[in-house]
Amino acid sequence: MTASLAFCTFADTLVAQSWECVMTSKCLDAEACTETTYRLGLGKLGNQFLLSDIAGERPMSEVSVLDDPAQMAFVSSVQDTVVGLFSLYRDGRAHYTLHSPDFSARYSGTCEAHS
Repeated sequence: MTASLAFCTFADTLVAQSWECVMTSKCLDAEACTETTYRLGLGKLGNQFLLSDIAGERPMSEVSVLDDPAQMAFVSSVQDTVVGLFSLYRDGRAHYTLHSPDFSARYSGTCEAHS
């Protein structure tokens, strides 16, 4: 994501097609949660979304949320035995979880929408 993108208000969070996120909490398996500064971006690319972070890029597909229009959800295909799930809420809160046979990780933080 480029620095020249303008930020939208939280009211526009779910209307946007691109988000910059900062995760401030990290929980690994049964360990206690710790503070972190993990940055990621999520943006629409063709008919799917692309999550970008320090580890690279992960294609994500939007998942239908049937009972809560104030939420969006995305899931990745299994890649190197890892599957990802990303949830985004209208007020900017977000959760990103990774699951594999060897570990699970949950990140929580906030996202800002880009126009």
